[in-house]
Amino acid sequence: MVYFHDRARQVFFALFEQYQHAVASIDRQGDENVYQQVLAMYLAQLQQNLQGVAQEMISQSGNKMTGTSATEFHHALGNAIREYVNEFVQKANAR
Repeated sequence: MVYFHDRARQVFFALFEQYQHAVASIDRQGDENVYQQVLAMYLAQLQQNLQGVAQEMISQSGNKMTGTSATEFHHALGNAIREYVNEFVQKANAR
């Protein structure tokens, strides 16, 4: 999971920086719908990228994990992805 978090943080911060540049000129009071669309686009991109990292890890683990350990690993990755998406939303709403 350390590898996942290292890669996830890289993806997270790179996308958040792009997001900040994208919304810098948006007036939220006047263009809230545009802001929400941009946020949704970056959230979808974040989730897709993190799922790609998770899939890469699952593929690398191959048949090394079976049964309960594989299921727990999948759940841990899913939970971590949700946490990164939630953190993105919190940071975005704090601006």
